[in-house]
Amino acid sequence: MLRFALWTLRGVNAWEVRPGALVHRSRGLGRIHTVRYPVERLEVTRRRQGSEDGGDIVFSLWLRSAEGSFELMRDTVDRRLVEHLGHWLAHRLDVPLRLKALGAGWEDSVTRRLDA
Repeated sequence: MLRFALWTLRGVNAWEVRPGALVHRSRGLGRIHTVRYPVERLEVTRRRQGSEDGGDIVFSLWLRSAEGSFELMRDTVDRRLVEHLGHWLAHRLDVPLRLKALGAGWEDSVTRRLDA
């Protein structure tokens, strides 16, 4: 009985990628909760964390919609992981990806899909 009780209390998180939306499903205390995040576009940004002169450069992947913004991923070491996830999600969500302030040649560039 205790084993069954622990199994039903255990929380589970899962993300579903659907065209135009990310769906987050979580289970806890025996109930399934579903939250749908509509996506209008994805955006990769770069900013300096900390002081103006020093500090780490932070690359972030943002979900943008009319309902607001949601940060999906952040990295301070390498922008390629954030950019790769952005391309992968943009392709599967069928939304545009905006690469903002990533360096020379990347300012305000927009991609639609990887195979387009």
